[in-house]
Amino acid sequence: MTTMDGNDQREWDIGLKGVEAFLNTSYNKSTGRAPFEVLYGYNPKFHDAALREIAETEDNVAWTNPEQLQAEVRTRILDSQAK
Repeated sequence: MTTMDGNDQREWDIGLKGVEAFLNTSYNKSTGRAPFEVLYGYNPKFHDAALREIAETEDNVAWTNPEQLQAEVRTRILDSQAK
């Protein structure tokens, strides 16, 4: 965002969706997971800001129960804080 110049300064908000997607899908060192994955159970695949649909099959290994992920993240955060 800081590299914008000229007329681009008036269009700074156009890039926010990409920044938001990047932040929400970036792995956190303490949790070992991305915020989006912890909430929804999978990491999205973005292409031009469009979310690809994930397969709705029982053998879909890209999806994990969010409650299970959230419990894992809680444990990792507590372990990280104890260090």
